[in-house]
Amino acid sequence: MQTESTGKLFTRGGQIAFHNLRMLFQINKAVIKTMVFLMIVIMLVLTIYLTPNEIIKTAFEYNKASVLGWLDNYYPVTLPIHGNMVTLNSKALLSHPYFAMKASLIWTSLFQSMIYAFVITTTLSAALVFFFIYKGKSQGKNRFLRGARMVPVQRLVKTIKKEGMAGDLVIDGVPMVRGSEVQHFLIHGTIGTGKSQLMMKFLERIRQRGDRVIIYDKGASFTSHFFDETHDVILNPFDERCANWDMWGDAPRDSDFTNMAESLIPLHGQTDPFWVDAARTVFASTAIKLKKEGLGTVDSLLSILLTADFEQLEPFLAGTPAATLVSSRIEKTAISIRSVITTYLKSLQSLKGLNDGKRERFTIRDYILNPEHSGWLFISSNGEQHSSLKPLISMWLAMASMTLLSLEEDRNRRIWFICDELPSLHRLPMLAETIAEVRKFGGCFMLGMQSFSQLGKVYGRDAASEIFDLLNTRFFFRSPSHDMASLVARELGEEEIEEATESYSYGANTIRDGISVGRSKIRRNLVTYPEIMNLKDMECFLRLPGNFPVTRMKLKFCERQKTACDFIERQIPAAQSESNSKNSAVDSASAGDERDNRNLRLVANEDDGLKINSEKCREKYSFNQMKEEEEIMSDEEAEPIF
Repeated sequence: MQTESTGKLFTRGGQIAFHNLRMLFQINKAVIKTMVFLMIVIMLVLTIYLTPNEIIKTAFEYNKASVLGWLDNYYPVTLPIHGNMVTLNSKALLSHPYFAMKASLIWTSLFQSMIYAFVITTTLSAALVFFFIYKGKSQGKNRFLRGARMVPVQRLVKTIKKEGMAGDLVIDGVPMVRGSEVQHFLIHGTIGTGKSQLMMKFLERIRQRGDRVIIYDKGASFTSHFFDETHDVILNPFDERCANWDMWGDAPRDSDFTNMAESLIPLHGQTDPFWVDAARTVFASTAIKLKKEGLGTVDSLLSILLTADFEQLEPFLAGTPAATLVSSRIEKTAISIRSVITTYLKSLQSLKGLNDGKRERFTIRDYILNPEHSGWLFISSNGEQHSSLKPLISMWLAMASMTLLSLEEDRNRRIWFICDELPSLHRLPMLAETIAEVRKFGGCFMLGMQSFSQLGKVYGRDAASEIFDLLNTRFFFRSPSHDMASLVARELGEEEIEEATESYSYGANTIRDGISVGRSKIRRNLVTYPEIMNLKDMECFLRLPGNFPVTRMKLKFCERQKTACDFIERQIPAAQSESNSKNSAVDSASAGDERDNRNLRLVANEDDGLKINSEKCREKYSFNQMKEEEEIMSDEEAEPIF
């Protein structure tokens, strides 16, 4: 930008300043003239109103006689004296002290009227000044036409209470809209801005109400402040307090195992879905077969899927949809599928030892469907073990959310599903559909996330937008990036206003000096993205459902005392030997010969793809999903896989 000269700036500033001074003197001159004229009028009116007629008549005639007496012009005068009309000569009027005293009273009355007129005029002047200030302010103020509105917190609270919509959930003096719990909550913002503090404030009110809560507690921060071992339940296989979860008890129908597989073994990005779908089919078929044979234990499931040879797995799954996927005739494909299963089922190994006879059997389904359960369910993890538990936690939360749909309709029931850092989990199947339908069952979702882009990475942009759109009460904390701050600004809404504009003109002659004031209609974001980026910690914008204005909240930080240990490490029993595991899961008679010394160590990584290490056959087995081996289907009678 080109720098303007000092002379030009001086000229501009002087012209505008002197023009403003001339305008100020002009309006002051007009106001003073008007007030002086008004004061005289008021003084005369008050004098006539407050002074008796006898005094006014006497004063008038006395002063008239005085003027004419200078000219030796005397005349008869009729005056009221004590209620009687008396006629006398004007010369006698001037010589008698009674009439002089009466005439002087008019000046006393006039002085009193002047004081009253001054007070009245001064008051009117002040009112006129304030009116002019108000008029100038309103003329330069934008006019709201339609759209979203921004108001202070106190005004929002008054509006909610005035409309009779204040609920019993009150956060730092701000009541949530009555019944809005089932319309769900969003808490959005970067790390360290106060999202967890806000959730804890909600949890304190929910505990007071006695509602049931299912909490995904990454980092166990909620556990340390809200867990009550007398009636709450923890699901964390690495925690000594973990309940004895029964997988088969949570799957009364065969289709439930399919739902489990979908959340336990997720599909990432744009990868070929065949391998994930095949792994899900093998998992579900194995779990169903174990249930039918009465061998429904985690040890049995892991023994078959992770350690059993294909000679044992193939006959065990014979007659199931997974039979062809583990066939020895497509060995390479089967090994690839098994590597995917191994990746995600490793989390189930942490469940070993829970069925030790000391812990009661627990199912998520029974917890939700049985109204006698009043405690909270904490599904927790800490930073060190979260990665290994991620598939298992995702499966638990997916089961809990979908089980809500099995409840009987009850709009007065409240079961909360509180999930901080939702994108830190695998994709939860049917989450958007569950959130949309759970309202009539009393389900209340509160989802926290650092940014919408994280949600889009896990669920895809369309599904993430669908979930985002179902969360009506929204708390937006600071977002440091331009993209996320712009998205939040758009979500808070737009306003249409008449914007006031003011322009100056000046020239060498004062006749050219002037100020032009105009208005133009514009649409703009209610909150700009820099305002989102510049929010302080514990500050957020709140948008309530319905026709309520947006407000900017300042949350109060609360230091809470820990009431429980956040994590008590559990010693997980060592895995059994491979041969003992096989004998406990399948009939050893079907074992056959060994697999040509192919003891493969399968390793899979979610992001980097599938890898395989082998002592003797590393180069023989390649599981690149983009390269299919022609010899896989050498047997013409083999059933096609693709």
